[in-house]
Amino acid sequence: MKTKILIALFVMSGFYASFAQKQASYPVGGADNATPSKSMYFSWINNAWEGSTEKQTLQNYEFFKWLYDAYGMTLDIYLFDSGNIDGSLISWMPPIKDDAEQAYEVGTLPLSDRVDLPRQVWLNKAFYAGAPHYKHKFPNGLTEIKALFGKTGTRLGVWLGPDGFGTTPADADYRRNFLVGLAKDYNLALFKFDNCCSPLRTEKRGEFTRMMQEVRQHVPDLIALNHRINLDEEALKQMTTFLWGGLETYVDILINNNRTATHARVKNLDRGLPPDLQRLTEDHGVCLSSCLDYWQDDLILQAFNRNLIMAPEIYGNPWLLRDRELAELAHIFNLHRKYNDILVNGKALPEALYGKYAVSRGNDDTRLLTFVNLGWEREEHTLTVGDGIGIKGKGTYEVRQYHPTERILGYVQAEESLPVTVEPFRSALVRVTPVDKSGAGINGIDYQVLKDKEGEPVEIELLGAPGKTYQISLKGGLDNVMIDGKKVKQNDGKYTVSFAGSKLKNDHHRKLNASFTKIPVPADAEKQLETLFFGLDNNAMEVRSLKRSGETAIPQVKAARDAFFESPLFVELGIWDKQLFDGNPETGFSHHRSRYEAIQEIASKPDYKWGIFRLDLGTVTVLDSVVFKGVSPNYQCLEVEASANLDTWEKLAFTLSERQVRILTQGK
Repeated sequence: MKTKILIALFVMSGFYASFAQKQASYPVGGADNATPSKSMYFSWINNAWEGSTEKQTLQNYEFFKWLYDAYGMTLDIYLFDSGNIDGSLISWMPPIKDDAEQAYEVGTLPLSDRVDLPRQVWLNKAFYAGAPHYKHKFPNGLTEIKALFGKTGTRLGVWLGPDGFGTTPADADYRRNFLVGLAKDYNLALFKFDNCCSPLRTEKRGEFTRMMQEVRQHVPDLIALNHRINLDEEALKQMTTFLWGGLETYVDILINNNRTATHARVKNLDRGLPPDLQRLTEDHGVCLSSCLDYWQDDLILQAFNRNLIMAPEIYGNPWLLRDRELAELAHIFNLHRKYNDILVNGKALPEALYGKYAVSRGNDDTRLLTFVNLGWEREEHTLTVGDGIGIKGKGTYEVRQYHPTERILGYVQAEESLPVTVEPFRSALVRVTPVDKSGAGINGIDYQVLKDKEGEPVEIELLGAPGKTYQISLKGGLDNVMIDGKKVKQNDGKYTVSFAGSKLKNDHHRKLNASFTKIPVPADAEKQLETLFFGLDNNAMEVRSLKRSGETAIPQVKAARDAFFESPLFVELGIWDKQLFDGNPETGFSHHRSRYEAIQEIASKPDYKWGIFRLDLGTVTVLDSVVFKGVSPNYQCLEVEASANLDTWEKLAFTLSERQVRILTQGK
């Protein structure tokens, strides 16, 4: 358990030492294993198959612009995900003309030619857009958006299907010229080709290769991601990466824990390492939409442990993080950028010495090491500063932990050792560097760097135990120290810092190793189960994340949140229970999307689906009736029960007509 004190320091050169970037190289695939990583955000599940819009994109830009202005965080690539150029036609997208079915399957149908059709005609069909038909979503084109993102050092990328070459040479020329022109005109940094749009027809592989060769004549450093596309040898030469394991990382939706643990991201921490630490793959990045606790541990491994070509890579809705966590997000991006050039050199460490998936990255005198603990007990590793981790030099080295908190672990001579502790179900990031290159820091306490923008005061949270006093010292030329807004003086080179509260009597970790005993099923198990159900909701994961993080004081964050939650798709899906009570008859809550299924009922009636809708009024309430409007035409209501205590239940009468269920409470 830590409490926090804010300290502001002033250092003109930045809190950390910086490493110069190598001269970029442009191999056939746009990058190789020695190419430093590119940081990226992609918009999947901020928008789904319907695509983004100009308005929403500009609001997202303002969010990243705020991170750039406030913290100096640079995003290399902003990727428009599906539905903007190409897409997969699914049930909430506008259908297309009946006589154009062949056209959209092979890829020449413009977006503007779609009209209503029965869903079974167009469900899950691919569409391919041609210029300028994406402009119904971006009426001013992409020129202004490109220029805006360029102000923060960000280039654009787009999600695509691999085909779209039509059935005639003219069709193929149209598709090729469109994408070559798109890459050239907007200096695109990335193409993401996804089989979710459609496969690439075998006979069109040559067209695909020719197109990519022409693209690279204009944008030789363009990254090409391959998401599950079956390509031949020549086409594969044009691709930069493949999707590692075919796995997506939407937590508790497309990836979930396979063990009991303290948080929902443990499976992410247990993904392991690509074979031979190859970097020309993509791990789908870190999802910042659902189950947000311990996202930092996930991102540390993605950025510093695997350190693939796309890193740090995030997607979803980062504006759902707490305001303070946004400072941590920027700090991880900035720290990675400072060491990006040397992180390409990786070395897997022996599991017997350093635990599962430990990796050391860096050069001969500076290494960044990552560790992960997938168990319930702390792990302590003896870190030897020497050739075993990639250190070649002699002299004195500083060993500093950057995550989960920052602290100077100690100073050792080459080939000497010191302990490194990794907390249960956490990752850790440690730097080893010669003491004369170690830069600014704080001795004597854990801390968290919140802001380190060159030329501005450094903001740091000191992390101490309640009721405890620390003697801390500063290194690296720091001065003009303010703690909690007040200037403080040093005494013999040290500062005294005290934390309020009562001292802890026990180790905060003590309850994690408790033993469990099997007990009989309680007599009131059903009541306990109903109490649990009434304490849960079926809201979208993003709604739960919003509740978890609370209100924001940052206008750009609020605008990005509002753009997502007020988007037509999100509202129409009916996945926020507040829409039952918003006074708008056009909105509702689609509880059937998360359904409890009775195995026996389904076995006896294969075509019959059932669910349970629970409504908690918050207190015992006297009502004449409860009416549900707009239920589906084939809806059947089996029974209704009510309870004042979740223990005793009384059946209530109801009527079902004209797509309404009226429950007759009779004043109960």
